[in-house]
Amino acid sequence: MAIDIDPQLMQQLLETFRIQLEERLQIISEGLLQLEKGLPEPQQEQILDEMFRAAHNIKGASRGIGLELTADLSHRMESLFATLKRGEVNMQSGLISVCLQGLDMLRSLLDIEGRGQLPGGEYELLLKHLQMATDGAILPPITEPGLSPSQSASEQTTAPITSIADSIRLPVQRLDRIADLASELQVARLRLEQHQEHGRKVADLSRRLRRYWAQMMESSTFSRSFDRGMNSTRQIFAEGADMVLELEELCQSIDNGIRTTHSLFKPLAANLRDDVHELRLISADTILKPLERIVRDIAQSQNKQVEFILEGAQLEMDRAVLEKVRDPLIHLLRNAVDHGIEVPVKRLQAGKPEVGQIILSLVRQGNSVKLNIKDDGAGIDLDAVRRKVRELELASLDELNEMTEVELYDFIFRPGFTSRQQVSDVSGRGVGLDVVRSNLQMLNGRVAITSTRNKGTTFLLTIPLTMASEHGLFVRCADQEFAIPTQYVKRIMDITPEEIINLESKQAILVDGKPVTIQNLAKFLHLPELKEPIDNYFQVVIIHSSWRHMGLIVNHIVGEQEMVIKSLSPPLDNLTNIVGGTMGEDGEVVLVIDAHNLLLQKSSSIPMPSTQHKNRDKGATKILVVDDSITTRTLEVSILQRQGYNVQAVINAEEALEKLQAESFDLMISDVEMPGMNGFELTEKVRTQLGLTELPVIIVTSLASELDRRRGLEVKADAYIVKSEFESTELLNTVAQLI
Repeated sequence: MAIDIDPQLMQQLLETFRIQLEERLQIISEGLLQLEKGLPEPQQEQILDEMFRAAHNIKGASRGIGLELTADLSHRMESLFATLKRGEVNMQSGLISVCLQGLDMLRSLLDIEGRGQLPGGEYELLLKHLQMATDGAILPPITEPGLSPSQSASEQTTAPITSIADSIRLPVQRLDRIADLASELQVARLRLEQHQEHGRKVADLSRRLRRYWAQMMESSTFSRSFDRGMNSTRQIFAEGADMVLELEELCQSIDNGIRTTHSLFKPLAANLRDDVHELRLISADTILKPLERIVRDIAQSQNKQVEFILEGAQLEMDRAVLEKVRDPLIHLLRNAVDHGIEVPVKRLQAGKPEVGQIILSLVRQGNSVKLNIKDDGAGIDLDAVRRKVRELELASLDELNEMTEVELYDFIFRPGFTSRQQVSDVSGRGVGLDVVRSNLQMLNGRVAITSTRNKGTTFLLTIPLTMASEHGLFVRCADQEFAIPTQYVKRIMDITPEEIINLESKQAILVDGKPVTIQNLAKFLHLPELKEPIDNYFQVVIIHSSWRHMGLIVNHIVGEQEMVIKSLSPPLDNLTNIVGGTMGEDGEVVLVIDAHNLLLQKSSSIPMPSTQHKNRDKGATKILVVDDSITTRTLEVSILQRQGYNVQAVINAEEALEKLQAESFDLMISDVEMPGMNGFELTEKVRTQLGLTELPVIIVTSLASELDRRRGLEVKADAYIVKSEFESTELLNTVAQLI
């Protein structure tokens, strides 16, 4: 940056520019997606004019703070929009993609230039393509930088969606209301000062009275006064009575004043709280409109045509709620495109329009918001779900026959459950849906499904409008008080020791006829555990999240009350199984239990008997890792060994074959690109030459093309994980599912 600006001021300018940039980029992005659909000429001209002004504003603002690369790129886009608006050039294939790449580059340039760095060669190539489009030259085939359906939700948000800005713009009227409330609170504060002064007087008077009576009792005058007559005695008691009366009047005045001030404070505090919460409200389209870009990019990568319709996005919601619901929405939209919407040929064969449709709608109902994600795709194959349930032995055939559709849909929210057979990182609607339900549970929300085969699927999400405050169940554990958010509390029970059963080396109780593990809450908090029942009973709090359940033994149930959870400051922010703190009724800080984390640690209900034989000692599970890269090999071995697996590693396919001939393994993880024999050839030999047709094989590779995935399918690999999208959780979930 050539301009010389104070570093602190520059940082402030960059943050301000970042907010303005995101607003302008969203205008251009929405315009490009509208143009791609095809619009009448008058509407095209209006949209192009808005895009032109947005690019022009970016150029001017970036030049003003010395971001020359950003200014040059926005100038090229401005010139292109101007020529399109004048009709000097026509829309052509690839032009929209080039412009969308330009928007992604502008986002990246802000951080690059802010650090005083230079972009890579893709910047110059992008400038060249924009100039070619402006000159009317034919663009070369454009490689989409966007998203493959196999990307995780967090990765999918990298380009088209940025975090909601930390600063917000407010209408002046809202600030005026808060200023008025603050003035009224100032009056109330002055009244409290008066009460404090009265309290001081009461304390002073009580001290005087105590000294007076002490002196009187100790003085010889008291005893002689009776000898001299009653007059002196009456005078002493009269003075004491006056003091007591004055004390009584002051106490009454304080009591009346506190009552009055409390009645004044209560509505003031409520109004101020409501107005402050309103400050956190932002239009839902801030986060929802960019989702159209995600749908568009995934559809193009799948050679599908999808129309994305957004309804009711002007609704104002708490920004914290929107941040937390974003990833679940991305999961659901990704699945709708990848696994719901069919390719055009299949849609035409089914008598459907060539272009699929996904509708995301919002409706407010009281203090909740209903989010509908509806597609007109293939729907959920319940027969495939039933087959997978039987394959995993999660239920008997008789139980399946008695299950309703709602009960069957509940299976797809279990981790790793999928009815899809094709080798893919995203193996069906089951992948990610456990995350969807868990994230919604953290919001005190819920999700429901309706689906009709070959007609489509609808996911109905119910979430709170704001995250104002929560209710907590306050419990005592080892002489300390803790709070459990009531959204996780299903039931409170008193149980006798005789009701506790042992199942798979775990203690459990029966809840509605189903076994649920129980643990002493003190054990999670590293406190002394309650060993004996109180009056022959243990008090148990049943907590749950989606399909997970657990019983927590506590010393005593204190009660339920409203609470506001605050983050703890270091070093308390790292306390195990604690999510924050709140204030108890006595004004003391009460730690809030991280119930969601407890459920993840100790899972849930005892498995159905039919699945118990699948559980095995991880230490007895032997895994062979085949990878010539020491970095990847060490990473995979470390991840698996930390989970207790018995892992051996080799650096090439030839050594792997020798190992497999000499020893027995339960699973193999292989790279593809290795010296000599590659991973595909190794897998094929394992299946044919060694005859290990039942050995689960996971391919972990940097090759992400559909051709490579099909090759993995042909050699009968069981799973395919791309290194650029590699996460330890994904690997461990895949291993657990295959073993």
